[in-house]
Amino acid sequence: MESPQESTPLAFCVIDNRAVFLDIDGDRYFCLPSKLNQAFLDGLSQPVGLKDEARERLAQVGVLTGPFTESFPSQPRVCSPAQDLKPGNPRRFLLSAAVAQSRMRFRLRRWSFSRIIQAERRRQKTHRSGGEPLEACQLYGSFRTLTPWFGEDDQCLARALAFRMIAMKHGHDASLVIGVKLDPFAAHCWIQDGPRLLNDRLERVRLFTPILAL
Repeated sequence: MESPQESTPLAFCVIDNRAVFLDIDGDRYFCLPSKLNQAFLDGLSQPVGLKDEARERLAQVGVLTGPFTESFPSQPRVCSPAQDLKPGNPRRFLLSAAVAQSRMRFRLRRWSFSRIIQAERRRQKTHRSGGEPLEACQLYGSFRTLTPWFGEDDQCLARALAFRMIAMKHGHDASLVIGVKLDPFAAHCWIQDGPRLLNDRLERVRLFTPILAL
């Protein structure tokens, strides 16, 4: 049984003047009705000018849990990736990647989304001394090689979590980024280190606006 956890603030991003929210505890994405969406966007620039009626409605739908400036949903602090990697020789990490992705697929079936996110927030980079340093392109090559076995559709989260776990165990910086797009709606996730995309292609990731980064 999972132990009780504190409520997780909503995450959000803005795409073409439409706010998109990620409710981590509820494992859902949602948008606001047009007028309420505009009130929320107005409140971003002028929180003290938010009308009481709009504030009350935002509280009713769970966007606000207190004063606007104190219970504000969080925006990701991550730069857009500017470069990606070419897959390297996959042999070094092939077994590790297969085991890690299998483990994360099992975890995603058993754990709630909020528990997954809480675990990733606590994950720490290992500071290694000695040994061969991790080459991110080789790790990327290993996961690319495994794609025919694990599939491509609906595997981005398990693949990203597995990549991040291995990378951080080897002392590598690795941020988990979840992004969304509209019309039609879709969500995707990837791993990046600063402006460098580690496990995906730029042409795909650029279709999405980051909504959460760990």
